[in-house]
This record gives sequence, C-alpha cells and structure tokens, in this order.
Amino acid sequence: MKTKFIAIIVLISTNLLLGQSYIPMIVKGNQWNVLYIDNSFSPEHPKKTWNTVESNVGAKVLLDSVTYYKIRVDSGNNSDLLISEDTIDKKVFLRHDVGGDVWDELLYDFSMKPNDTMVYYSNQKNGDIHYVIRVDSIRDISIGSGFKTREFYNSCRPIWEPEFHPCGNWIEGIGTFYGINPKQKIGIDGDYLIKTLLCFKKNDELFYMNPDYDSCDENSNSVDEIGYKKLKILNNPVDNYLSVELPEEEFWTDYLITSISGKVILLNNIKSQNNLNINVSKLQSGLYFIRVNNGKGRFSIGKFIVN
Repeated sequence: MKTKFIAIIVLISTNLLLGQSYIPMIVKGNQWNVLYIDNSFSPEHPKKTWNTVESNVGAKVLLDSVTYYKIRVDSGNNSDLLISEDTIDKKVFLRHDVGGDVWDELLYDFSMKPNDTMVYYSNQKNGDIHYVIRVDSIRDISIGSGFKTREFYNSCRPIWEPEFHPCGNWIEGIGTFYGINPKQKIGIDGDYLIKTLLCFKKNDELFYMNPDYDSCDENSNSVDEIGYKKLKILNNPVDNYLSVELPEEEFWTDYLITSISGKVILLNNIKSQNNLNINVSKLQSGLYFIRVNNGKGRFSIGKFIVN
C-alpha cells in the first residue's frame, strides 16, 4: 500500500524563483533513511539483501581551518563522512583522506544556472574525469508537508560517451532521492548497491517519505512487503528454452540467471511483459536461479534445472 500522507507535489513552476534564500543541506538534526538493495543476488536468502541505513548530521570538526560535519554512514564499516558546506557559494564538499592525500571533492554546486557544467572525478586526488554534469533546468517544488525547495534537472555524459542523457536530479537542502551522495557518484565510489531515499527528517520531523514504501526502516524482516515473490517456471526441467510466467502486477525491466554458487550466467533486459522464453541450450546440466526485477527494488525469484 503506497503512502498517501506525504508525497511529492506537482512541480509549481518551470522557472527559478528569483531571490530565494539558499537552503543548507548539512544542518544539525538532518537525517536520511536510505534503503540499500544488494544486487549480488542470493536467491535462497533474499532477506539478506535489504537494509536501511540511517545517516545523521553529527558533530562539527575543524580541520585545516575548514568546518566539517561528521555524518555516520552505517554501510558495513561504520565509517563517518566528513562533509563541509559553503552556504555563501552554495557548494557541498566531501573530504577525502586516502594514502596521505587529502582533498575536498565538490559534490553539489547549487549556484549553477541552466547550461552550466561541472565534473565528477574518480576517487583519488588527481583522478580522471568520470562524468560531466550539465544543469538543464531548475524548478521550484514543494515536497512533504510544505517543504519548499528547488530541484535541479540534470543531464550527464560519461567521459567515454559523446552525448548527454538525463540523470539523477539534485534537491536543494536534501541532496538527492538516493541519499547524500549524488546518484552519479555511486558507481564511481565502487559501491554498486541500489540506493533509494526512504525518508528525510529535520529534528525528527518527517519532511519527505518515499511514496513507494510505508516505513522509514525497511529491513530483512519486511522483504515480503518490498516485493519478494516466487517466480512461476512453466517448464522444469528445461532442455533448450526456459519459459517463465511474469507476474502481472509489476512492470519488469530485466532478468538475470545465476548458477547455484551465485555466479551470473545471463543478464538481459525484458522487452515483453508476457511470458519470458530464454535460450538456455548452452548451459551445462544443473540447478540455476532466475530473478526478474522491476527497477525499483521489487523482484521475483524462481529456480530451474537444465537437463
């Protein structure tokens, strides 16, 4: 059941509100609840692939005459991010300290205007450019219980591609609907988890809740609510073609087949929402798993035997 109480309201305007005061993002009391979805695929233990990480703006730290805030990100190593924010220039920086190299990386530049560009680098001091970000437009929005802010509609171009394409948007005062880091940074940092912002709070007051979920703390105990279901295999054992019946209540985007050890054997997009027919004639005899995904965290799993 989707949340109706708090949702994103229709965009108010296509123009930037002139003279609007900047809304800081790194403020004591701000909290992000982010759903982490592990794409490594363990079909026999799907509940292990879901958890919610709560990040809070913590204590101030003064380093090299710059004021940073500690932000706890409990993603396996309980590490603290050190983030600074220049509220005059409207920029947010992430401090890196790797192998003796220390530098501040620009994460957000909310002073940018349409057609302005910036770059994201690989995770090293003198790293290569990975993405060029272009601001296409800036619009005033209202989310949650009257929280008025601005949304930056961006396009990005990986350095190895010639064309820009739409990519993750920025939300002034929040960051993104993926958490603190911009969406484009997830792959650069070597973190291939799917991340989705469940809730954003200010001093325990709920300002935003993801309309696709009913809780700010989705975890392994609620995986069935998120959408784990058994996939119906139409022919089992399989000789040449695997036939799968797709559940009708979702729009499925892709599938993957793994061996019993978890190794990915096949990965492809789903072009038809009818039954899947997959050529498995080249697979060795044995037990395999198939998972279909809807691109929003919900999935369905089945297992089959190849003769």
